[in-house]
Amino acid sequence: MYRPFTCTREATRSPKQDNEEAALATFFLFLSGLQPPIKGLELDWLFYDPDVGETDEHSGEVANVTKTDGLSFETTTTSSSPLYTDSSFQDSTSDTWEDIYPHANTTAFPQTSTTSPVEVTTATEDQVVPGITEQSSVEGSDLEGDQEDFLEEGEDEERRCKKTVSLKEMHSLAEAMIKFSIDLFKQVHLESKTPNVLLSPFSIFLSLSQLALGAGNQTEKQLLESLHIDTVTCLHSTLKSARKELTKTILSIAARIYTKKGFQMKEKFLKRSESFYGAKPVNLIGKSDDDLKAINKWVKEVTGGKITKFLSYLPEDLVLLLLNAVNFKGLWRNKFDPSLTTQDMFHLNEQDVVTVEMMNAQQYPLSWYPLNNLEIARFPFKGNISFVVIMPNTYEWDALSVLRSLNYTELFSRFPREMPTLVKIPKLVLEFQLELNHALTRMGLGELFSQPDFHKISDETLLVSSIQHQTTLELKEDGVEASAVTGVLMFRSFLTFSINRPFIFFLYHETTGFPLFLGQVRNPKPNTNPNPNSSVKRTELEDSPDLKHFVKGIDPK
Repeated sequence: MYRPFTCTREATRSPKQDNEEAALATFFLFLSGLQPPIKGLELDWLFYDPDVGETDEHSGEVANVTKTDGLSFETTTTSSSPLYTDSSFQDSTSDTWEDIYPHANTTAFPQTSTTSPVEVTTATEDQVVPGITEQSSVEGSDLEGDQEDFLEEGEDEERRCKKTVSLKEMHSLAEAMIKFSIDLFKQVHLESKTPNVLLSPFSIFLSLSQLALGAGNQTEKQLLESLHIDTVTCLHSTLKSARKELTKTILSIAARIYTKKGFQMKEKFLKRSESFYGAKPVNLIGKSDDDLKAINKWVKEVTGGKITKFLSYLPEDLVLLLLNAVNFKGLWRNKFDPSLTTQDMFHLNEQDVVTVEMMNAQQYPLSWYPLNNLEIARFPFKGNISFVVIMPNTYEWDALSVLRSLNYTELFSRFPREMPTLVKIPKLVLEFQLELNHALTRMGLGELFSQPDFHKISDETLLVSSIQHQTTLELKEDGVEASAVTGVLMFRSFLTFSINRPFIFFLYHETTGFPLFLGQVRNPKPNTNPNPNSSVKRTELEDSPDLKHFVKGIDPK
């Protein structure tokens, strides 16, 4: 559970995080005309205004709520922003590379059908997703050109951009997200004081893109440049298609806008937010207790019951609340038997180890390969989502240098066929929280917090006061279906892939190519004192992926 900060001018409250059974990713953007005393809400945007007035009533529906039994990897993303006379944003989703970057291959995205037993229920017809086509279906200029002019003159992007999305557009968007992810990771990595880092770059990308709907002039330009989307046409329409494509799998995305008396939003922004990002407008009735119960009930529904009390109270001057929630429940495609999970060592460095619960599979069909001084493996979930591990062979490495050294077009296209492998992977519960104001300022978005132009949201003067990002991830054995185990398991396993030392990981959607999560794990037990590694003398590669077979010329391909 997360307790939001007090959204008044004087009070400050830090969020308290209870252990959630699922992984939760929360992103907040706070807009305010005052210096914010706030340090951490989670899952919504709060907007403040001292004035009181009337707004129209709107109603909204819960969108794309995913319910699954036996999850093995689950995440929930939400965002929020408070303002006095200012605005904010949020959002999230997931993706993958392998199909989006076929090595020396120009074929279009495959029209994959989801065979995952995960049930995705949608409350509105708007959740149906258009297909991804090989032929370009969008005509018109780039965003940096005359798109704003078209829209300002009343041209609707949905009418101007066709419903299908071309391969080229998805490639451009995925590449932009990867660049944005690495830029963001760089800044967060410099600022973070914790050994582990966990981000949902796609969630933040969506949130800032939605914010761009209400931005104008230099503010809009800075947002687009920081997102690396200057070459993507029909941005919001493309993200809408991607959002719908992602919810075909085991990912659910829901959004809502709560408005209070006294803050007038422009109707066009409301309509476009709902159309492109699924943010449904709902009018608060003005009774604090009833409004609080209604908001928390919605949050509980869209997070699959994992966040039961998102807000503890509503501040007097709250005028606008934009809420986004993303829930991902991952079912391993191949089985990890809980009875085989044992206590094992995770090596922090040459001298220190921590004891972890290590999941084991004796003949796991794994696709992995060595690349320079790295070992790269892919663990697929059902629903075209994969967990990619990048594990350096030494302890002296820098995550940013590793990420920058990779060719992502090649990285996700060269996975060989799966081979029966002895796999060891630690059970993980990761939690990460950081205010992103400084990181985004260093990425060129400092104007958001000083003198932004959000005239498309409201005639009031708005500015962002705080952007918070919080993510929790849990990786465990549950959610495995034995029927997913293929015939390759019948072969004798002779390779070993043991994730028993620091690593980097991606969670990505294989059809669209978008990065859902990005992180590094230096210490899976950061609150546990390490023990000296005196049990055995080990070399750098001992108990690591079994490279001796490559040395002998045995390639898993």
